[in-house]
Formats: sequence, structure tokens, C-alpha cells
Amino acid sequence: MTTTRAWMRNCNTSGDFVVPALPCDPGAGTPPYWRTVGTMELPPSLQRRIDLFRETGNVYHVPTELFAENSWIQVMTGQGIVPKRHHPLADVMGEAELARFMREIREGVDATVRQLPAHMDYLRGYCPGERPQALPA
Repeated sequence: MTTTRAWMRNCNTSGDFVVPALPCDPGAGTPPYWRTVGTMELPPSLQRRIDLFRETGNVYHVPTELFAENSWIQVMTGQGIVPKRHHPLADVMGEAELARFMREIREGVDATVRQLPAHMDYLRGYCPGERPQALPA
């Protein structure tokens, strides 16, 4: 696949990723643009993902997509979409095995985080420059 085709495919699936992050339940005071966005019809591919997550707690990753499963879970839960049931694998594991599994995930995340720079150090390295002056009150 050419680079342009790969880029286009990512753009198409990125739209599905971005749409649920937009306001879904516009409240009073929401500007007209966001009211329209919040009530628009979802693309069928996104609606299938939302329905699957809502019913089963499952998400999936297509190899050509930019976003992984954990990103989809964050977007779905961030929009208040709560699965009706948990993943069936949780029922297969005993309590001790599930606790070990979750501990190993936590330890893996902790190990990765320890290797990362502090947020401000990252920003200084990524986009160095003069510190902005405070605005007058």
C-alpha cells in the first residue's frame, strides 16, 4: 500500500475516533455548532463500535488503524458509555489469577512510566523556547 493510501485510510478511521470525543449531549449554553455536532448521525462503522462496547465491553483494532484498543476504551468511557457487562475472560479467571493479571498490567504501565521524562521536561525538549511572560491582571 502506498504511503498516500495508508494516510487516507488512517484519516477515514480517525474520524470515527474523533467523533465520540465531541459533545454527545449538548446542554444549555452550548453554541449552535456543537449542538449540531452533538446530535449528528454517527457513521455506521462508529455506531457498530459503540454498540459492541456498550453491550459487551469489547473493542477491536484493525491493523491499518492508527488508534489501539486502549484509546478506544478511553474515548468510550470518557463519553460515559458504560458496558452492560464485563469481558467474559474475567469470569474464566479465578480471583487470584485475575488479581495477578491486573497486577502485571499495572507493573508494566509503572515500568513504562518510570522510563518517561517528566511532562515539563518533555515539553522543554519537544518545543524549547522562552518561557512566556505572565499576562497582566
